Amino acid sequence: MQARSQRRHDLIFYLQVFERGNPEPLGFLGNVTMSGVMVISDKPLEPGRVLELEMQDHTAPAREPMVVTASSVWCERDADPRYYAVGFELLDVPLRARQRLRALIDDMGFGRGP
Repeated sequence: MQARSQRRHDLIFYLQVFERGNPEPLGFLGNVTMSGVMVISDKPLEPGRVLELEMQDHTAPAREPMVVTASSVWCERDADPRYYAVGFELLDVPLRARQRLRALIDDMGFGRGP
């Protein structure tokens, strides 16, 4: 596993994450950086999969979902053994999505630090 270059920010609220085109939630957003996210899921996801992730957040005009392309990097059992923690590297993040990720970190994160 690669060392993290950015501090991860846990979220106060868990936001649902979907694989684009699938109405069933993939899981919930657990933490976020500008280059990656961790999703808490009830199913394991093998590393190396590239997905278009859809996330709904409070910064969305007219509730438009945020869509980013991400690659699963790792998957392991969560602290709660009923779930899996899945780490994603963000591959394609349009400008508006980057702005919304920053807003998530600034507005909904906790445990901020340098």
